[in-house]
Formats: sequence, structure tokens, C-alpha cells
Amino acid sequence: DIHKYLPDFPDYGHTITVGHLLHHTSGVKNWTSLLGEMGWDFGDKISFNQLVRLIYAQSELDFKPGERYQYSNSGYNLLVQIIEEVTDQPFEEWTQENIFGPLEMEHTFFNRIPYRIIPNLAQGYYINYSYEDFRDINNLTALGSSSLYSNGIDMSKWLNFLLHPPQDKKQIIQRMYKTRKLNDGEMNAYAYGIEVEDY
Repeated sequence: DIHKYLPDFPDYGHTITVGHLLHHTSGVKNWTSLLGEMGWDFGDKISFNQLVRLIYAQSELDFKPGERYQYSNSGYNLLVQIIEEVTDQPFEEWTQENIFGPLEMEHTFFNRIPYRIIPNLAQGYYINYSYEDFRDINNLTALGSSSLYSNGIDMSKWLNFLLHPPQDKKQIIQRMYKTRKLNDGEMNAYAYGIEVEDY
């Protein structure tokens, strides 16, 4: 039960587990669908704490935990809170010490600071209905669900780690591919941050 780590999280009358958050079966509303209702967009300065307050302010779940799969960025943000509670470390420090540092991903980090200047950042853009180009501004700091910055070299290190893990990490990688059943016994294709499908 996530209340073991997040005692202030609302009680919706159903147990929500860490597993529910990981496999996107918690029923917790996805904050991306709530931004418009708040009058926010990705160009606004939106802090991690603001998003957490938005998640906690919801009066109900979208569905009973375990009932179905529905991708929810909110679950990842709650997992960040749990990691910080368990490790007593800021999430960005913990990931640096335990993931990016050991894999020598020297240009990969989570950003908690809106408007931060990031050297060599490639700026996204979009084309509007009048076929004009606009910069796609993103000042969001949604640790866990986004706000991760990297480059091609570091991402190749990450993919190589997933495909060819060292012996002492194989068990962790194998677990990342494990899926769980929903309440009705149907298999959920979403494992631990990885969607498992056959082609």
C-alpha cells in the first residue's frame, strides 16, 4: 500500500500498491489530462511540487485499482516521492549515483529547475495550422514521468545495458520485462517501464 510511504495521499476506499503505479493500473488520474482544466500548458513554469499537489487534489480515481491498464504519468511522479522517502535523497541525486553514474551516462540527468539553461539542448518545434514553425516550449519539471535529458551516445549506453546486462544485473533486467495480471485475470502488457508485445 503506497500509504506506507505516502501517508498524506488521499484514501479513495481502495488499496493502491506500488505495483499498481508501476504497471499503470492504479486508477490515479493522469495529470496531463488535468493541465487544461487548470489553465496550464507545457510552456508555463510548472514545478514538481505543483504537479504533486494537483495529483493529491483529485477527489476520485478513474477506476478501481487493478481493473484495467491506463497510462498515467501521475504514477511515476508518486513513485519519485516514494523513492525519495525510502532513500532519503533527492530523486535526481539517487538516479545519478545508482543509474547514470555507474553506466557512465555523463550527459543524462533529471531536471527539477524550470527555465534552467541546458547547454547544447536541441529545441523541439511544431508546425501550426497556418504552416508556421513555432518553438515547442517545455518548462515542466515532472520528475519520473519526464524532465529527463540525455543524448544519443548516452542512450546507446542505456540500450546496450538493457540488451547485454552484466551478470550481477541480469535479474533486475529480467524483472523489468515481467507483466502482471489485471483483476479479471487478463494479462497487462505493460511491465516495468517497458511495454511487452509480440510482432
